[in-house]
Amino acid sequence: MYRSRLSIPLMGVLFVLSAMGPLSGCKGEESKSKEVQEIKPMAVEVDMVRAQRFVQTLEFPGVAQPIEMRTVSAESGGRVLEAPAEEGELVKKGDLLLRVDASTTTAQINLLQSQLSTAQREYSRIKKLAAEGLATPQQVDQLEGQVEQGKLALKQAKVGRGMSVVRSPFTGLVAAKTVEPGEFTSPGQPIVQLIDSSTIKLEVTVPESSIKFIKVGDDVDVHFTALEKTVQGKVVRRGVMVTQSTQTFPIEINIPNEDGDILPGMRARVIVPKSTIDNAVVVPRDALLEGVFQREAMVLSDRKDDLAKANLRVVEIGESRGNSVVVTSGLKAGDMLITQGHRNVVDGTPVRIVHDRSKEKPAAESAELEPKQEDAKKEAPKEEVN
Repeated sequence: MYRSRLSIPLMGVLFVLSAMGPLSGCKGEESKSKEVQEIKPMAVEVDMVRAQRFVQTLEFPGVAQPIEMRTVSAESGGRVLEAPAEEGELVKKGDLLLRVDASTTTAQINLLQSQLSTAQREYSRIKKLAAEGLATPQQVDQLEGQVEQGKLALKQAKVGRGMSVVRSPFTGLVAAKTVEPGEFTSPGQPIVQLIDSSTIKLEVTVPESSIKFIKVGDDVDVHFTALEKTVQGKVVRRGVMVTQSTQTFPIEINIPNEDGDILPGMRARVIVPKSTIDNAVVVPRDALLEGVFQREAMVLSDRKDDLAKANLRVVEIGESRGNSVVVTSGLKAGDMLITQGHRNVVDGTPVRIVHDRSKEKPAAESAELEPKQEDAKKEAPKEEVN
């Protein structure tokens, strides 16, 4: 009887607990559902994957040099009377660069002309006497030799006087000047340094493994960082023997420079095409993720207006150039690639698109073009992407 009285309250407690169980379970499921609904979508930027022509390139450093550079020297000694060309001035071929005092040479020429005239008159007189038998053939030959020697001496003196004037051998700029009027020069002393930079010469060294991609007559792009521009040059010379110490070949490239923007000494990068891939899937390298065993990318799925989900793709890559890389599998043209914020999401994460770059007009349709610098004054996005 005692055990049956205790069993009645115990059964009541069990009944109450069993009745409360389903209620507490419903509340837990409801709480979890509420938490799922309250997950805030991650802010991301996206861009459409496009198929384009991709050019793989090689780059070699070089330094701009004038097509011609020459140090002009004095040909005769003496006091400088004129040195009109100034540093930085453009001189044309044949313009006067130097004139030295040639008064001594002029006096010598006058003396030699007088001596030659006397010798010629005496030679004519002796020839007449010899014809009449009044002079010997030896006398005629002797005077004839004196006349020839006089002519040679006069010619030499005139050449010496001509050397007192130095003229520009080509049209160019005066890069340096070392003499001024009133100073004295000696034969062989440098007076000016001339450069012709109407065409720029670029000499680069190319490794043995890359020489097959360069031929004489090829057009190549040359980028000057100081000028922030890329110009076209032509390969005019390719070395025929490898430099044993470096296993490289010398290459010479000529670049037109009519406006004179390119200055000697400027550093440049020669860009040589290596291979071309048509309809390549090209994406920014920093839009890819480095997985433990594979490379990955995040694309959009289930998009509705500005809301979507992140979808993980395993990708394989091929050729690259700078920040551009060719994806050989895992992505196709038309996919919406998450380019910013992709490191903060996993497969299935809800995302909110704060910037869709596919709606912007592409600055360049081809990856072979030199990337343009972004405008520093470009308006920042209204919402920051982590």
